[in-house]
Amino acid sequence: MNTGCQGGGKPRPYAETSKGRVSLHRLPSSMQGRPERKRVKPMQLVEQHVIGRYDPRYAVMDEAAFKSKNLYNAANYKYRQAFIHEGQYLTYYEVQKRMQSHEAYKALPAKVSQQILIVLDNNWKSFKEGLAAYYTDPSQFLERPRPPKYKHKTEGRNILIYTIQAISRTGLKQGLIHPSMLPIEIHTKHKDIDQVRIVPRNGYYVVEVIYSKEPVQAQVDPSFCVAIDLGVTNLAAITSNRAGFIPRLVNGRTLKARNQWYNKRMKELTLCLPQKNREYVTKQMEQITNKRNRQVNHYLHTTSKSIIDFLVKQGVGTIIIGKNPLWKQEVRMGKRNNQNFVQIPHARFIDMLTYKAALVGIQVELQEESYTSKASFLDLDPVPTYKPDDDMEYTFSDNRLNQTKRAVSIDIHTFWNYYLYRQRLTGQASRQSVGLATGLEDRTNEHHRTSTTSNDHFPVRTHERGEKGRGCARTERRNWSALRPVYSLRPDDVRVRRLD
Repeated sequence: MNTGCQGGGKPRPYAETSKGRVSLHRLPSSMQGRPERKRVKPMQLVEQHVIGRYDPRYAVMDEAAFKSKNLYNAANYKYRQAFIHEGQYLTYYEVQKRMQSHEAYKALPAKVSQQILIVLDNNWKSFKEGLAAYYTDPSQFLERPRPPKYKHKTEGRNILIYTIQAISRTGLKQGLIHPSMLPIEIHTKHKDIDQVRIVPRNGYYVVEVIYSKEPVQAQVDPSFCVAIDLGVTNLAAITSNRAGFIPRLVNGRTLKARNQWYNKRMKELTLCLPQKNREYVTKQMEQITNKRNRQVNHYLHTTSKSIIDFLVKQGVGTIIIGKNPLWKQEVRMGKRNNQNFVQIPHARFIDMLTYKAALVGIQVELQEESYTSKASFLDLDPVPTYKPDDDMEYTFSDNRLNQTKRAVSIDIHTFWNYYLYRQRLTGQASRQSVGLATGLEDRTNEHHRTSTTSNDHFPVRTHERGEKGRGCARTERRNWSALRPVYSLRPDDVRVRRLD
């Protein structure tokens, strides 16, 4: 607290805040003498409503989306002509001034027309930045960026954005959304919203109600971190750096089953079409595609919510997730495995985990996971970063199988390489820290014995690797099959259940 005087009068106490000096006489008595709280930036979330083809509101939204397409194409013509013939980029204000007298601009509310032009202007800004980056380093692109295209003249539809100025406030107080110039109403659970978007999809519309929610810091420990290794049969394997934490598996067979049925049914419907028209999409194909997409999206939301609730209950403050660039585009695991892996939207799953973790104050870090399955964390092997132009062959000790007579689950093994890579950045990695955290001890002299530690960080199987042979191969497979963590986290049930 400081004091100051004006005009030779009595000194007045004031406090330094983010908005400058504020007199303490203007502050409430409860705030005087207290440090200023750091304001948490609210996060925007979405409430979605699906409007099907047979809904009476569908025709009204379709007509408005068609008018939005007309405005988008008319304004895009101005941008393209200026870029192609004059070599210049128009600004939003120039285009908005030219389009005010256009019939497509007047067919929609002024606030909605302005939002459509803002979306188009952002598209051109992205094209400008991408073109500049392409000329700087073309190797980062598959091809030269192209300017935004026109939407189809008859089948094209465009997004509608209604700000709070274009929504009835009277209806919003009653939990109803009345967009301007649209004779429809949509029920909502929120009375304080930011905007409403009507997004055209394949055969239906999605009404997105955007609202803000401030994160609430949960009682978590930032030093208590877990790693989530994504997969196919096991959608996620959760391990921790704290002793006593039992690793969990999240079932991914449900997604595999839905994708398998979808691929089989789509192939059957495609073969029913004539040879020349097998690229067409029928209404039945459209329906099962929409149903499959909603089922996958719902499963990922339910799973991510269950994982975050479980981690908050455990007090976890940091999540490390493995993700590789272009891991879907450059995958080579065989035809069947490629199909199973590519059709699971892992990036969307990571986004869901990230924003739900931010709502409770959990930090999320993404880690490039190349070589994490080969490097041995027991021997502190360095984990190099994958580079496309790097021809160097890296060798690893591979002590997790050969010398220690000990087999460790590959998902658990991957986590500890994540954790050691993170520890090396702070200079805290050591063999002793690994042994204390995992509860591992040297049992190389204990042959012909298989045991599972009870209080270890994760279950470890010890066995002697005999000579190559059919019987030994069966024994090794049996041991590896038993290495799965002893508990599983089901997305439809927050409780933790024992695996059979």
